[in-house]
Amino acid sequence: MLLCALNALAWVYPEHRDITLLALQRLDPAQRALLEKLWSQARAGHEARLCAQMAYTAQGAQPTCIDYAAWPAISGDHSCSARDMLGIVLGSRWILRVARVGARLKNRLAVATRRDQRTNAVRDSDLALVRADRDYLARATANNAHFPIARSSVSIDLPGYVQIALRPESELNALVIYMWYHLRALARAKSIASASLPHERYAQAARATLADEAFALHFLQDSFAAGHFAGTWGNAAVRKGTHDYYNEHGLDAVSWDNRRFVALGDANMQPGDADREASAVRESLAQLASALHGKTGATVAAAFKMPEPEGFNVCRESHFSGAVGELPEISGGRTDHRSDTDTRIGPRQRSAAALPGGDWSVHRPIVRR
Repeated sequence: MLLCALNALAWVYPEHRDITLLALQRLDPAQRALLEKLWSQARAGHEARLCAQMAYTAQGAQPTCIDYAAWPAISGDHSCSARDMLGIVLGSRWILRVARVGARLKNRLAVATRRDQRTNAVRDSDLALVRADRDYLARATANNAHFPIARSSVSIDLPGYVQIALRPESELNALVIYMWYHLRALARAKSIASASLPHERYAQAARATLADEAFALHFLQDSFAAGHFAGTWGNAAVRKGTHDYYNEHGLDAVSWDNRRFVALGDANMQPGDADREASAVRESLAQLASALHGKTGATVAAAFKMPEPEGFNVCRESHFSGAVGELPEISGGRTDHRSDTDTRIGPRQRSAAALPGGDWSVHRPIVRR
């Protein structure tokens, strides 16, 4: 039952974390400095649980703290919303056990030379995660939120695909979850950049901003896994077989900007996969850093309302319904200093503009006929 049920997960924990580590390392120094400052402020009051470094490369096989690179790995697979994820990171005992399972899996995959060794490492890790995280299996079987929706025609371009993904009748999918959470992170970052807040409230705002972005990044990363864009139709056995086969053996893919590559999936990530995904994640983080830039202190603390991280539950919901019309306005300029798209436009166009680099470099999802 466990092996058939775990079909909603894409990259395994250490792969999600490694992608984010690489993306953080590739940021421009000024952008990384902005995010590291935000991370430092977010740690206030939680220094024992949150690592001093955003990307703690020396964590070893027994992590004793959680770095920011791990937040996208915890999102989605071990939590159902950014609010849920942050609460688990800061307040649960079991999340460190999950991090240690992930570290052990990373080491086992690194030395595996045969297919059976890789398969056994993943299955042992899944069993250990079920013991550490009692809701792990339920999240994995909730819906197809971790998958992109299929295209209906080869003629659909990126703006058209975004409109399809955002339709109220469309099934919850990885692209719209990414945009939903990423745009909220950008809006929150712009708000705190222009506010003069006491230290405690700024720390709360920093944690909420980083949590929304981390949750978005999980679904951006999932969109690259071959077993996820190969299709989600058929019975459970067909979906599981499709998912596992293409993750292991690869799938010929074409990006929206017409670059061809062979994509792999969970527990099979190669340097080329990591490079492509880290580039998209880096662009997303660069947008967040740009939103943090240019603090003016114009908003006084008394007028600043700091909600918790976004709470849309991707495990319970199956559609966004009318809520997609409530995507936040990123007013006063552009979400990305590299984008030519003014963000003071309608929600669908604004969402497309917020995709990494303004031109989503992820594959085109398969066409369902």
